[in-house]
Amino acid sequence: MDGVVTVAEEFFDVMPPVYNLDVSTTQEPVESHPYFASLTQKNREDWGMWKQNPTNPELNGWTPASDTSEKIATLYALWNKGITNYFAPRIVIKCTTLEDTEPSAAAVGIISSTGYGGDTGPVNFILTGLSAQQEGVKWRVTREYLGSARGSNWEQVLYT
Repeated sequence: MDGVVTVAEEFFDVMPPVYNLDVSTTQEPVESHPYFASLTQKNREDWGMWKQNPTNPELNGWTPASDTSEKIATLYALWNKGITNYFAPRIVIKCTTLEDTEPSAAAVGIISSTGYGGDTGPVNFILTGLSAQQEGVKWRVTREYLGSARGSNWEQVLYT
């Protein structure tokens, strides 16, 4: 060996966004499934009271079996089979970028565009997390976005 050492130094001036996609499920009450979105407020109130106490006098004799609604009949059939919850898909997108300035955390908790180009279905996203690390004069920033439940969107009044 002649004692030669090679030193390599890597510089990034521009780094394209790097995306990470995680899809999992959460367990949700079966009546919150998009199939049941057309239930009326009265249907929902009666169903909720019946679930808590089928003999509640405020129901005035109402039972899911006596209701003529197709959706209530379906909900009741599922309930009788022991199906009280369903798995709702949830999407988490992380985007890592190299930036010239320190990031702002002001958008955390706000409905945001992820910049991800793939198909995520009929959902929207809120920015739920941000982490950053300074690397010399640059900042490596990772933003995390949580997708709404399928068939619904994050409420504008709450997340803007």
